[in-house]
Amino acid sequence: MHTTTELRSIIHGRFPDSRIHRAINEPVPLSLMDIAYWQLSAVRKLSLKQQPKILAALPSLQRGAVWKPNQIELLWDSILRGFPIGSLVVCEKLTNQASRGIGVNQDSDEFTPTHHLLDGQQRASAIGLGFLDPYPDPGNSDKDVEVDTLLWLDIAPDSGLFPRNSTRNYLLRVTTKAHPWGFNVDELRETKRLSAEQAKQSLEAFNCNKSVKNGERPHPIQGWPYVANAPVPLAWLLIEAQSILEESGTLITPEKSVELWRKVKERCRKFIEGRNPLPSEQLDPRNRPLLVHWAYRVQEILETWLEQPQAPQLLALAEALARAVSTQLMALLVPVEALTQPSRNEEGQSSGNNKPATTDRIANVEHLFQRLNAGGTELRGNDLAYSMIKAYWPGIEKTIQNIETRPPETQVALLGAQLALATDDDKLPPPLNVTTLRTLARIDDGQQPSDDSKKMRQGELDRIKTMFALKGQVSSEAPIKLALQRLDKWFLYDDVNRDQRWGLPPVLRSRMAEQAPEVFLFLLRLTHHTTQEPEPDVRRKLLGLSTALHWFSQDRQRAVRWLWETSPAEWCDGSAFFKNQKPLLTQLHELSDDQRHKTMANILTPEQLSDYISIDTFNEDSIGKWRWWDTLVTDQAKKEGKTADERQAKYGGLIKILKDYNYRNNNGLLLMYAQREQMASCFPNYDSSHIGYWDAHNVPWDFDHILPQSAFADMRTENDLMEVCKQWGNTIANLHIYPFEKNRSRQDEKANKSLPRDESTRMLLNPFELDTFSLETKDIRFNKDKPQNSEAPRKVYEFVLAARTRLLRIYGEWYDNLLIGHLLQSDNQSTISQTNIAAND
Repeated sequence: MHTTTELRSIIHGRFPDSRIHRAINEPVPLSLMDIAYWQLSAVRKLSLKQQPKILAALPSLQRGAVWKPNQIELLWDSILRGFPIGSLVVCEKLTNQASRGIGVNQDSDEFTPTHHLLDGQQRASAIGLGFLDPYPDPGNSDKDVEVDTLLWLDIAPDSGLFPRNSTRNYLLRVTTKAHPWGFNVDELRETKRLSAEQAKQSLEAFNCNKSVKNGERPHPIQGWPYVANAPVPLAWLLIEAQSILEESGTLITPEKSVELWRKVKERCRKFIEGRNPLPSEQLDPRNRPLLVHWAYRVQEILETWLEQPQAPQLLALAEALARAVSTQLMALLVPVEALTQPSRNEEGQSSGNNKPATTDRIANVEHLFQRLNAGGTELRGNDLAYSMIKAYWPGIEKTIQNIETRPPETQVALLGAQLALATDDDKLPPPLNVTTLRTLARIDDGQQPSDDSKKMRQGELDRIKTMFALKGQVSSEAPIKLALQRLDKWFLYDDVNRDQRWGLPPVLRSRMAEQAPEVFLFLLRLTHHTTQEPEPDVRRKLLGLSTALHWFSQDRQRAVRWLWETSPAEWCDGSAFFKNQKPLLTQLHELSDDQRHKTMANILTPEQLSDYISIDTFNEDSIGKWRWWDTLVTDQAKKEGKTADERQAKYGGLIKILKDYNYRNNNGLLLMYAQREQMASCFPNYDSSHIGYWDAHNVPWDFDHILPQSAFADMRTENDLMEVCKQWGNTIANLHIYPFEKNRSRQDEKANKSLPRDESTRMLLNPFELDTFSLETKDIRFNKDKPQNSEAPRKVYEFVLAARTRLLRIYGEWYDNLLIGHLLQSDNQSTISQTNIAAND
């Protein structure tokens, strides 16, 4: 035991016994500028008094930052107020781990790290973002600066934009690539998007200032936050505050605060001079307060402030900035012994091992990382497995990051490793799990295996390393990269090549890898083993099979195990589709004898689907009584002399998906495919490789109700016409993919007033059908005891028929373009739909 005095000496580095010194979690104070130094070359060029005590980078096993904009804003509000923030956990640089940059710096090659950051990555990234200057040189053009996220401080918040009951003291604003206009103020951890009208007004402002072409979504440096009165890049303020403190010490006097704001005003002047935004006097006076460029607005406010040097806001905000740059947080050092001593599951392997005792033990690193993360955003399942892969085989993430277009990083790693474990036999390899990974890692010690089991594991390990170019190959020739490139070329939508407009939008490729990994692995196996591109019709059928499994299979694992028995060569030359007497999709449906849990839904032709949702079941006089279950299952089963269960067993699997009210399920994926031209045209730069961009606040589109949901979702009134509108209005028959900013500006306007007719074909509508989807609210929102408009039943009848037609059209887009009819035939005579005829029968 140590005395209190001895412990203080140990903490402050004065105790002579270095062994004891390393035996505790030694805290090291770091300034925010120290942490920014790890991430930003611009900060490293500033005149710091000395290099930070710790130069940290991320070890390979760390995942990317997962914080949302709201969390970044609240952290900096705490810093400006002087609230303590959590410590970081670091260790001496791990010799068996590659290093990569933190936060905005994805490359740590500019300095040699001394330590690895194990916990606190999100805090460190948010701190680095505060020092990121998006406009370092007024002479730079916008496109010269590669910044996806910016952090601003509103120096003069408007009470109308910044509620007085907010728990924040300072209005920090984050703008991103997906939302260059920023977000609304919200106290919760969830990020709240702007309304479409606000986004539309922001675009107008950016366009007026000639920052961006009409119709394009601007880059963050071309815009500024909408919910802000006088936003300034936070880095400008912090860097000027740091400069003044280095000259004058820790106190900000009124004179120094005036000096700070004069410097900020001068930066605005240089910015305006170098970039020449549209002067406010040239704007339409009616819109001037909104459209004026942020730099003019800030310059105007600072001129007013500086006319009153004793103004309290000058000093108060300068003091907050001084607090921020003077803030220190602690980095806790993990003792060397905690990582170098063998863990229990490594001790059994140590005998005869020639490794020195000081070599970092990977099991300890893995266990420490898991426990540190248990207190933050928990790592589970695939994320945990990927972190372990990076821990055991450093460098794998660099191979993956060098693949320009791809699914999310985690899925590439796990599926690539699973593919490497597949042998030449016909058995689907099981997904990687923690036990398998640890077993493989234990034999990766450079020793020659001694028994057959170890030799087999060594072979598996070698194949994984070869797959990701970890055995000395050039990373550009990594087999996983080549396989993914071929997969994209064979199966993705190509707007230039008219012969491949049947392909998937990239987001659906990534969703398949994430949601149906075994199906994606099936395709990846083909592109890995076959370099010769199959014929277009073969590729269409392969994609049709894969999407059918992704969207309509209840047991994808079982289905892919069966498909795996056929060789890649047979799939790629097309012979696999006709090797059995029964149609391929029929065989998949019949793999299970359990009627309630079929391997795959019974896939219908569009004609069969049209017959099921028969036009004869709709009657204008009783249209309000139509229901998906009562009309199509119960009533029709009685007419056929069958039970409801028998009819449901035959059709229910497919219909359940098509009529699903939750458009974030597989029905939404089918709609995305049907509107792939719209996806390619409106969202060509959407990054589907980063799973964070799948969050609702980052996706640049909405699922928009063509007939506004408000027309039939009023809970205060109830009638049959409203109910049948719900039956159809909440399905994909009444939804379309639409840019977020355009959709939100629609609000509850009728379709024929708010949706352009010249874009209707991209929505899978005929122009005249927009009128049919434009019911008057008064036609359906009435109480049972009130008389209805005499025309209402006819209008609702026409809407329901139009919705039925559009649902058949959506389904037919998939069925026809991916040759699903060929998969329902046992020979070359396939059934191709006559969708438009069936839809209008």
